[in-house]
Amino acid sequence: MANDNHNLDPITGRRLPRYLNGLPSITDWHQDAACAGLDMGLFFPTHRGHAAIALAICGSCPVIRRCRDHAEQLPESFGIWGGTTAGGRGWSHAGKRRRVDEKVPPGARTG
Repeated sequence: MANDNHNLDPITGRRLPRYLNGLPSITDWHQDAACAGLDMGLFFPTHRGHAAIALAICGSCPVIRRCRDHAEQLPESFGIWGGTTAGGRGWSHAGKRRRVDEKVPPGARTG
């Protein structure tokens, strides 16, 4: 079998699941993000209202669009990505995709 180093997570060295193959690496842009080096727990708030801190950090981020694109491509069903909450990207609190007609409008508070 050929060496599949391109299928390894660059941080952990673990083999990536097949569905992630070919997607842009998060490390390509994350090192330039406003959140680089911060506690990532801030971006996965556990209480309503705690998202404001993460969203404020995103507001000054030079790679906010790339981060949002990442969240939409993967898709990320939890957390704050690219200045959007999971609800703002169309996900329920249970991590299930809403129907298109249920999608929360941009800028709506979702917790």
